[in-house]
Amino acid sequence: MVRTLFLLWLFMLEQQSRYMDALSKNRSCVSFGSNALTEGLEHLQGLILEDGRNGTIQCPHNQCCFGIWDLNQGQLQAKVQGCWISEKEACDSPACEFRSSAAITLSCRCHSDLCNANISYAEPGKKPGKKSGGSEVREEMLSGTGGGKDGGGFMGRQLSKLWQGTFGQQPVAIKVFPPLCHQQFASEWAVYSLPLMNHENVARLVTAGYGGPSEEHCGLLVLTLYPLGSLRNFLSHHICSWDISIRLGSSLARGLAFLHEEKRKEGLHKPGVAHRDLSSQNVLVREDRTCAITDFGFAMTLPLRHEQSRKDPAEAIAGAQRYVAPEILDENLNLQDVGSALRQADVYSLALVLWEILMRCSELFPENSIPAFQLAYEAELGSNPTYSELRRLAVEQRRRPIVPPAWTRFGQVAISLQELLEDCWDPEPEARLQAECALQRLQRLGTEDLVHFLNRTLPGHCQSGCVFISVIH
Repeated sequence: MVRTLFLLWLFMLEQQSRYMDALSKNRSCVSFGSNALTEGLEHLQGLILEDGRNGTIQCPHNQCCFGIWDLNQGQLQAKVQGCWISEKEACDSPACEFRSSAAITLSCRCHSDLCNANISYAEPGKKPGKKSGGSEVREEMLSGTGGGKDGGGFMGRQLSKLWQGTFGQQPVAIKVFPPLCHQQFASEWAVYSLPLMNHENVARLVTAGYGGPSEEHCGLLVLTLYPLGSLRNFLSHHICSWDISIRLGSSLARGLAFLHEEKRKEGLHKPGVAHRDLSSQNVLVREDRTCAITDFGFAMTLPLRHEQSRKDPAEAIAGAQRYVAPEILDENLNLQDVGSALRQADVYSLALVLWEILMRCSELFPENSIPAFQLAYEAELGSNPTYSELRRLAVEQRRRPIVPPAWTRFGQVAISLQELLEDCWDPEPEARLQAECALQRLQRLGTEDLVHFLNRTLPGHCQSGCVFISVIH
C-alpha cells in the first residue's frame, strides 16, 4: 500500500517538476493596482514587486503571479495583481484558484504565464484526479535527517520521514511532511526555491509538491540522494583522518557562509538565510566526504543590513535544544539587528558540530584512543538534556564541550583548533566569528600535516607500526 501511494505521488511530482523548471525563466503576470502594496502584503504575507503600470509585468526567476479580488454581491473586482514570492507558503498551482465560497476577499498564487488574469473557485473538499506512473519507491526508510537521538525542539515539531526512491531515473530521497507540519514544509520549499541557491554544500532540491490518499495531503520534497546519510550517522560509524575531518568541517562552514551571504547576479537576488536548526543530524555527507546542509524547516530569510526585520520576534526560538545558542536559551536575542543575531546563533551551532567532527579525528588522539561518537554536551548532560539543564550549563555556567588535553601535543595547531572553537561559541554573540572567517581558519589548518608535525616534535613517538583503526581517507 505504501509503495503504491508513493508511486502515485512521485508521478504527480514529475508533472509538477515541469512547472518548477519553468520558474527558471521570467514569468509574465497581469499587473494591476500596484500602489496597493500594503493590502497585498496583508493578505498574502509575501513580497510584491512594484510596477508603475497596469497591463503585464515580467517577474524575475522564482516568482509567482498573484491576485486579490473583492467579492461583492456575486461580482468580482480586482484590487491588486502582480508578482509575488512567499517566504511562508508554497506557490504550487499553475492556475489561479481559491478553494472557498464564503470569503468576501479572494486571493490566489499561481505559476504559469498570465495565470492571475482571472480567478476561479472550487468547492471545499474537491480533489483533482490522480494518475499513476513509472516512478519507483523502495519500502525502506532512510537514515534520515528528521529523527533520531535529540530530535526534539522548542516548537514541538512532528518529524518528517525520509524514503528512498527514483525520480526521472535518478536516485532520490523523498521527504514526507505530515499535514501538521505544513508550515515547515512550505518554509523549506521556499528556501530551496530562492534564486541563486545552487551550491555544492547545500542539499539539492529536485522537485516538490503535495500528495496523499486523503483530504490531508502531505508535503513532499524530492532531494538528491546522499547515500552516506547524515553527518551524525557518518561520525557514529567512522573514524576520520585529519584531512577528512578538515574537509568535513570546512565544507560545512562553506555551506553556512553561502547561506548567510546575500548574493546578486544578473538581476537575481538571494537574501541571506539563517538556518536556525543546524546540527550534525541536519547535515548530509557526500561521497567525497564533504558536507551538504539540509532541513530548512525553521530557516529564515534575513533582512538587508540596513533594514529592520518584519518577522515576529517569537519566531527567533527554534531548533533542537542542544545546539541552540545561549542568547536564545536566555531569551536575550538582539532583535534590533535580527539578521546579525541569527547569523551569530548559527555560528554557535557550527562550533558544536565542528567539535563533534574533531572528536572523531584519529590523528588528534594518541594510541588509537579515539572516543566513541558523542553529541555536544552529551558527556555533561546525557542524550536528552532539558531546557533548564542546557540553560544552566551554557548560559549560567558558560561551559562548553571539553577540548581534550591530548590535543595539546600538537602545539600551535592545538592552540589554533581551540581558538577556532572558542571564537565560534563565545558567550558574547558579537565576538563570534562569521562563518566565512571560520572557513578561512579551517582552510589554513588543513595545510598542516599532523603526523609529520608529531614525528618532528616528539622523536620516537609513533614513527612505526602506528595503525589507526577504520580510518576514512
